[in-house]
Amino acid sequence: MSCEDFYSQNAAGLAARYERLDPERLHRGWREFLPAGGAVVLDVGAGSGRDAAWLAGLGHAVVAVEPCAALRRAAGRRHRQPGIGWVDDRLPELRTVCAGGRKFHLILVNAVWMHVAPDERQTAIETLKGLLAPGAVLVVTLRRGPLEAGRTMHPCAAEGFLGLARRHGLVICKSLATPDRLGRREIGWHLVVLRRPRA
Repeated sequence: MSCEDFYSQNAAGLAARYERLDPERLHRGWREFLPAGGAVVLDVGAGSGRDAAWLAGLGHAVVAVEPCAALRRAAGRRHRQPGIGWVDDRLPELRTVCAGGRKFHLILVNAVWMHVAPDERQTAIETLKGLLAPGAVLVVTLRRGPLEAGRTMHPCAAEGFLGLARRHGLVICKSLATPDRLGRREIGWHLVVLRRPRA
């Protein structure tokens, strides 16, 4: 089963699970890097819309990217507040977002990188860097632990990701192992905060 098929067939249950988590608590590890209100934010792999709604509620203009149509439709119904624009797009190229020509003050890639194939990760990091405004921040969470049967996943060791980020000129602001907030003992995450230099 492809990753997109998995999310389509399990959209309702996955959305309910995602919505149980409080984004303010979930993202407190990088909250200090959040721009002031009025920033333009890209949420890649927006899922149920939980994080997009949180960011919009803080006064940001959010472009929420979600390739799974079932999740995207449900998120649009659940989170109707202004400030969120939903886009059908996907890494590594984010063609629709890139075609819009916007630069973002913050890009969030939460629980997505494990779905990007290793041979596509260089293109993905180039795409994300290209969408960052000078001085802007990229937040990525990397899954640690066993891969899940039934959907496409790839290992994403923090060391490899950090090396990729450095080679593309991104500055590492924070690198931190974190527990799984859904209580899965075998799963953990690694939070990485990167910044595009202003020069």
